Amino acid sequence: MLGEHGVGGSSKILTWPEAASVATRMRTEGRRLVFTNGCFDILHSGHISLLERAAAAAKTDPYLIVALNTDDSVRRLKGPTRPVNTEADRAKVLGALSCVNAIVLFDDDTPIRLIEAIKPDILVKGADYRKDQVVGGALVEANGGQVVLIDLVEGKSTTAAMMPGSPRRRTIQRVASHLVAPSESSDSRISCGVLRSTSSTTATISGKTITASTAPAASML
Repeated sequence: MLGEHGVGGSSKILTWPEAASVATRMRTEGRRLVFTNGCFDILHSGHISLLERAAAAAKTDPYLIVALNTDDSVRRLKGPTRPVNTEADRAKVLGALSCVNAIVLFDDDTPIRLIEAIKPDILVKGADYRKDQVVGGALVEANGGQVVLIDLVEGKSTTAAMMPGSPRRRTIQRVASHLVAPSESSDSRISCGVLRSTSSTTATISGKTITASTAPAASML
């Protein structure tokens, strides 16, 4: 469980104390601290749109912190079949996005304690919420910050993609069945790199690399 301890191997992945310290420094430097949270299980164009627009909400000098649900937290929220990708893999993918400055793992059901520690200037959620439903919204506004709701990309959802019969779910299952040989020593975690300047997504599964054609800069990983 990595909620308050971070994940090694990426300078963007911070522990809770590191995130609080960075937030203080960013404010001192005049940066606008933007915060959003989610599971970000199978990254798709809806996620990319939300994150890019979250950073843009600051207008100038944004510093975007993404609070990422740990695997245990995702299972409690989404059920025993989720997440598809581990918290380490999901954090690594988010860290490859230029609009994301930092990622912090949290194991709670909501990010309220992390919001209290970081004290963001702008709290961003999808417009499927009302302002009064946004966890931490009242706290941010009481501190002089703002809550920003961003319209979602219609039809883009990891949950929908994982529904029985979904073409994306069939693709995931087909790739896994062909490339992941069941053995005690095999590592079946999927690690994806986001290449924003190309139109393909590369995934490494159990040491084998596959490349799939994608829509420019807005594809599901």
